[in-house]
Amino acid sequence: MTGRVGPRRCCGFLWLALAGMLVFGAMPSVQASDEGALEEEVEGERHDPSLRRQLVVLHSIPKIPSWGIGPYLPVHALQEKKATSFWTVSRVAWVTGGLAVVGLIASFGWRYHSVARLNRRLTQQTAVLRTVLDNMDQGISLFDANLNSAAFNDRFVELLGLPPEPNQVGVPLEKFVWAIAKGREFNSDDVEEYVRKYMDAAKQFKARHFVRHKPDGSTIDIRRNPIPGGGFVTTYTDITERMRIENALRISEQQLSEAQRIGGIGHWRYFPDRHRFECSEAFYQIYGWDPDRMVASYAAITTAVHPEDRERMSALRADAGDRKIAYTCEFRIVRPDGEERVLRGEGRPEFDELGRLVSFFGVNQDITEQKRAEEGLLRERTRAELANRAKSEFLANMSHEIRTPLNAIIGFADIMEQEVFGPVGNIRYGEYVSDIHASAQHLLDLVNDILDISTIEAGEMTLSPVELDVNDLFDECTRFVREQARKAEVTLTAEPSAEQMTVHADHRAVRQILLNLLSNAIKFTPPGGRVSIGATTTEDTFAIIVSDTGIGIPPEELPKVTQPFETGNNNPLTSKKGNPHIRPEGTGLGLAIVRSLAKLHGGDLDIGSRDGEGTTVRVWFPRSRRAAA
Repeated sequence: MTGRVGPRRCCGFLWLALAGMLVFGAMPSVQASDEGALEEEVEGERHDPSLRRQLVVLHSIPKIPSWGIGPYLPVHALQEKKATSFWTVSRVAWVTGGLAVVGLIASFGWRYHSVARLNRRLTQQTAVLRTVLDNMDQGISLFDANLNSAAFNDRFVELLGLPPEPNQVGVPLEKFVWAIAKGREFNSDDVEEYVRKYMDAAKQFKARHFVRHKPDGSTIDIRRNPIPGGGFVTTYTDITERMRIENALRISEQQLSEAQRIGGIGHWRYFPDRHRFECSEAFYQIYGWDPDRMVASYAAITTAVHPEDRERMSALRADAGDRKIAYTCEFRIVRPDGEERVLRGEGRPEFDELGRLVSFFGVNQDITEQKRAEEGLLRERTRAELANRAKSEFLANMSHEIRTPLNAIIGFADIMEQEVFGPVGNIRYGEYVSDIHASAQHLLDLVNDILDISTIEAGEMTLSPVELDVNDLFDECTRFVREQARKAEVTLTAEPSAEQMTVHADHRAVRQILLNLLSNAIKFTPPGGRVSIGATTTEDTFAIIVSDTGIGIPPEELPKVTQPFETGNNNPLTSKKGNPHIRPEGTGLGLAIVRSLAKLHGGDLDIGSRDGEGTTVRVWFPRSRRAAA
C-alpha cells in the first residue's frame, strides 16, 4: 500500500482536518465587534510590541462567520495574562492553514489515484500486447524516428538469429545490422558495405519489400512500412515452406503442361454468366490456334466444332447442366487450315453452395491418330474375317469333296485287304493295299480335324449337352484306341469311378476330346510305357485327366502345343523318342481342338509336363447345366 493514496485515505485526511477545526472552534471566544476595545488592548501598556503587531494583523482580517461555532471568528478573551492574545491569533492561523492543507491533500490524492489507474490500464494493455507479439508466427520490430528499437518480439530475434547482446529496447538499428552482417546470415562478403547500404536505405523511411535467403536454406520475407511521426515497422515471415510448395506446384504445372502436350490433352473452364473462357496452352495447340494472335472464347470454340456436330454438342452440354451430371463425347473440329481433327471431350458442371450453375470444367483430347489406327485395324479385321470365312468355306467344301472319294478308297482297300472276293495274288499287292488303307485313313483323319477346327472357329458348331455317365465314356473311348495301344506296346488303363459320376456335356465333343488325348498320349509314349485315364470332381467342376509316361514336353514348348497346326516335330525329342510303331506326323490340331471344345462347354485345358518324365493333361468342365449350355 506504500506510495498509493486512494479515495478512502483522502477522505480520512479531510475528516481529520475538520475535526481539528471543531476542537479549536469550541474554545471560549469573544465577539470582536467592538473595535474600540480592541484598539485599547493594542495600545495598552500590558502588551509587548510583538503582541501588538499580532493584534493589528488580527484586527485587519475581515470578520467572517464561524460556521456555527460562534457568530464571528472566534477570538480568545483578552485576559490579563500576556499569552492570551497570542493564542487567539495562532488559533485563527491554524484554522486557515488547515483548510488549505485539506484542499491540497484532497486534490493530490485524486490526481494520484487517476494516474495510478491509468498506469494500471497501461500495464495491462502492454502485457496483452507483449503476449500477442510473442505468440505471433511472424517476427516484428519497431524503430523510432532516431532509428532506435522501440519494440520487437522473440520471433524477430529467432528468425534473424540475433545474438543476446543487442536484443534490448533503445538499441540503435545499426547495432542490429552489424550483428546480422557479422553472423553472415545473408552471405554478405563485405560487411561494412552491407551495413552502410542498409542504413542509407533505412534513413529514407520508405516502404520496402525484399526476400532474404539464409545459409541454412530458409527464406525470409521482409516488409518494411513507415509510420506517422517517423520510424518504421517491419515484419519478418518465414516463407521457406511456402516457397517449397510454390516451387513444387510450378514443377507440377510444367510437367502437367508437358504431359498434356505429349498426350494431346487440354483442359478448359467456361463461365456461362460472364461468357468467359479459360484454357491451357495445350488446348490452343489442339485447335491449331496461336495464343499470341487470338484469345480463346466460347464463340470461337463453337465455330471450330464441325457443323454436323454442333447441335449435338450444345444439347449435350445443356443436358449436363440441367441434370447436374458429367458427360463424355466424341466430336470433330475444323482447324483454321481446314484440317479435321477428332476429339474426345469430358466435362462436368460446377455449382455453388446454393446449387446455381457457376461453370463447366473439362478436358479435350485429340484422338485423331487413335481413330485412324482404329479404323485401319477395323478394316484389317474385316478383311481378315472375310478371308477366314472364305478359308472356312473352302475347307468345308474341299473336305466334303475329299472325304467322298476317300471313303471309297478306304472301303475298297479294306475289301481287298480282307480278300472278301478272293485272294489278291501276289503278296506284295497285299502290302500295297495295307499302305493304301493306312494312308487314306490318315488323310481322312486330317480332313476331319480341319473340318472340325474350321467349324469351331467359324462359330458354327452347336452343342447338345446331356447327362453322360463317365464310366461308359471311358469304356467307349478305350475300345477305340485299344488296338492302337496294343500295336504301340503301351499299357492302357482306365480308372473307373467307385460311384456313379456324370457330366453335363455334348457326347460327340467329349468323346472327341478323350480320343484326341488318348491318341496323343499313346503316340508319344515309348514301348513299355503306360497311359491312364481318370476323372475327379468338386462341387463346381468335373475334370478328365489323361496321364502318360512318355517323352514329356519341354517348358518352352508348353505355351505353343495348344495352338493350331503346332506339331512339335521340330523338337528332336518328339521326332526321335516317340513310339516307333506309330507315325508321329499329324496335323497339329489335336490339342487345339481339345481346348476349343472345352471352352465351348465353359471349361478349359491345363497341361503339366516334365521333359522326359511324361505329361498330364487335365480338361475340366463346369458342373452347372447353365454354364455348359
